[in-house]
Amino acid sequence: MDCGVDRGRGFVWLVSKVLVCEVARSCVTALLHLRAVQQTTLVTGGNPTRA
Repeated sequence: MDCGVDRGRGFVWLVSKVLVCEVARSCVTALLHLRAVQQTTLVTGGNPTRA
């Protein structure tokens, strides 16, 4: 019984850790994409043709 509870807690911890990593990665990806779009806009003079 105790082993099952411990395993469940470990699973929840693993899932939460993976979720945090996924959220952080998506945030970094979004920031990089925004910065790339801004740089493209600056280079093309306010007319970004490629996204």
